[in-house]
Amino acid sequence: MSGKLIFGLSLLLSLPFSCQNNTKSTNPHSKTLLSFDSISNENETASLMINNCYSCHTETRTSENKIAPSMQDVKSHYINTFKTKGEFVKAMTQYVNNPTIESATMHNAITQFGIMPNMQFNKADVSKIVNYLYDTTIDTEEWTLNHKNSNPPILAEGDYIGLGRHIVMSTKKILGKNLKQTIKNKGVKEAVSFCNLNAVPILDSMKLVHHAKINRVTNKARNQNNIANELENEIIHNYQTQIENGKELSPILNETGKLATFYMPIVTNQMCIKCHGYSTQIDKETYNEINRLYPKDMAIGYIPQQIRGLWRVVMEK
Repeated sequence: MSGKLIFGLSLLLSLPFSCQNNTKSTNPHSKTLLSFDSISNENETASLMINNCYSCHTETRTSENKIAPSMQDVKSHYINTFKTKGEFVKAMTQYVNNPTIESATMHNAITQFGIMPNMQFNKADVSKIVNYLYDTTIDTEEWTLNHKNSNPPILAEGDYIGLGRHIVMSTKKILGKNLKQTIKNKGVKEAVSFCNLNAVPILDSMKLVHHAKINRVTNKARNQNNIANELENEIIHNYQTQIENGKELSPILNETGKLATFYMPIVTNQMCIKCHGYSTQIDKETYNEINRLYPKDMAIGYIPQQIRGLWRVVMEK
């Protein structure tokens, strides 16, 4: 690789928030007279937000397949809940960086969409997005027109942490969006069948897109092809210890020869429990379908905020 790496697929920043329409005026800074650098920075941050957030938080409020409220709805809630920009930024940043029931403020949405898993987002990017969201009037006709064709994210050469994160998040976006829509439209039992039929082909297609090997591995496998090796089992154990001690989770990069291997933990949330909770928590039809499709299944007995496994991305340097 040389120069800068430009990637086309958007990342997933899923923020499960409830919808509120009572919006205060939230654009205290006029942007009619901007320097070139200001315009460039504004466009860059807008693209960052769109690439990270808009795969789920689209501006439409009418879609039957909606899996999260729009970013305007997110903004409206936080603007109406917190009095100052400092409080707004602190509350939203805290939730995105470490999503918990205690740090959440939109409890109705958690009931509807579930609490988001710990995504280990780049904290500098989260800070830029949250500040931009507060300062900018978004989703107007003019704003949408200006940012309709968002620039893809740009990563520096050799940034394998950034590249690995991008590959995971763009792959997670495709899997997660389809899985949530299947659950919403057809139920949890059909979601089990969806994973059985579609998860591997989706991963294979993303391997071709990114020219990297993409897998999910675990110490408690449902698909026997996803069993973690000894090193990966140790990484899973260490992540579980960190999450139990309330520590922030960060991706891991192992570099050997011409390869860079990126690991990112998969953290369970409430939605995962529908298929991966205790047998008594799983719907009977769903549980029977799991046993039919995966007779050697070990992937049950989880609760929210546990390590389900790892994303593994192997990249050529």
